[in-house]
Amino acid sequence: MFPQDYDERVYAGWLGKCIGVRFGAPLEGWWYEKIRDNVGEVLTYLREDGGAIFKPDDDTSLPMILIRAFEHVRRVGRHHAPSSSARRGSTSSATNTARCGGGGYGFSTEHTAYRNLAAGIPAPVSGSIAMNGAAVAEQIGGQIFSDIFGLIAPDNPSLAADLAQKASSVSHDGNGIYGGRFIAAMVSAAFRERDPLALLRAGLRQIPADSEYARVINAMIDYHASHPGDWHAGYAYLRANFGYDRYPGHVHIIPNAGVIALAMLYGGGDFSRTIQIANMAGWDTDCNVGNVGAVMGVALGLDGIAPAWREPINDLLITSGLTSARNIWTIPQCADLFVKIGRALHGQDTPPRPRYHFQYPGSTNNFILAHGEFGRPIHQTQRVFQGEPCLQTSIRKLHTRGEIRIGTRTYYLPSELSSNYYGATFSPLIYGGQTARAVVCIPADTPPTIRARRCTSAHRIRASFRPTRSISSPASGRR
Repeated sequence: MFPQDYDERVYAGWLGKCIGVRFGAPLEGWWYEKIRDNVGEVLTYLREDGGAIFKPDDDTSLPMILIRAFEHVRRVGRHHAPSSSARRGSTSSATNTARCGGGGYGFSTEHTAYRNLAAGIPAPVSGSIAMNGAAVAEQIGGQIFSDIFGLIAPDNPSLAADLAQKASSVSHDGNGIYGGRFIAAMVSAAFRERDPLALLRAGLRQIPADSEYARVINAMIDYHASHPGDWHAGYAYLRANFGYDRYPGHVHIIPNAGVIALAMLYGGGDFSRTIQIANMAGWDTDCNVGNVGAVMGVALGLDGIAPAWREPINDLLITSGLTSARNIWTIPQCADLFVKIGRALHGQDTPPRPRYHFQYPGSTNNFILAHGEFGRPIHQTQRVFQGEPCLQTSIRKLHTRGEIRIGTRTYYLPSELSSNYYGATFSPLIYGGQTARAVVCIPADTPPTIRARRCTSAHRIRASFRPTRSISSPASGRR
């Protein structure tokens, strides 16, 4: 049965993914002892970027490339096979201006597969062990993007796993594919199940029982059953038996799968504790924390994600590998795309929504507040106006000539990013001659000196704004 709260849970899952990637990114490649000795307990975001906009990350960029490819394949009526995923994934990416999996042939799994495809080697041969060797084919990339298939196949782990396999087999094989199946199945199962152990078992049912991937997950389950109190001891067991020293390649999937199980089990069903353990355990932190963030986001919903994780992100996601304006997203826009595809898979239509809406509780859609010499915004929150959720801003100390500006960015410069390893490029979201419609309202009992108006001055992008209506209501207006 399709979940009644499907849309909101998709948003919570993708939000959890984005939170995890951002939380884990500064520590990527660090191991537990280095984190412990140099940072200590990592309980919240590390402020490493000096206020810059968080960089594009392959853990969120690759999923958006793949979901665009999946959308196209379904729209034109093709069977979703590895070859069709490969063809459309290649053309969906901005290959001339950006990269999303660089690193070198024979070193980076994704780069190796892409070069194979470009040379005419079809999928899934392009990602096979026979073609590339196990050290390349069984690295972590097969599972870092597979959350999305759980999001579009709710409460259907077998379908989610099959979709993930078709995508991951383009570039991975063996345990690399099993990881994709495992993560997708857990995300899908999380629409019904909240218990971490039950979620791990749901993932295990979708992979071979005799695989190395199943062995590490079962080993962590067994260890936790006999040593439930101390995740540090669990990590020591994981490193001794499944550490990087036991597997070939640059970022092998098995040790990181163990971290996911470790965090899920010792996190005790709490979103914050789960992503904290996944981060402090080290290794491929943005991947691991992003995966468990997606699972726990769906399982717990928005009520399980503390505001302290949401506020710094403000619903913004910058990606790379797509063309220009398509690299500028809000998390609700991503969720809307997943929801549309997920409902279409189940024979349901999705009514069109505005580009910026506030249907998801607590969402801001990357609207920001700016103030001058007078006027100070207190907070942004949500309320319902005429049956529709809207963004509410509370203001103080406005005086007689103060001004508060509320808006969202329509363009970014690469120089504004905390880094741009993947070569993201941008173009504006709106151009002169286009029409943007918005509703702005103030309470009817507001003093007559207070005005609300629409403006177009942000970043000197000129556009035609056509007011649709003026609203004034003492009971339902926005302050």
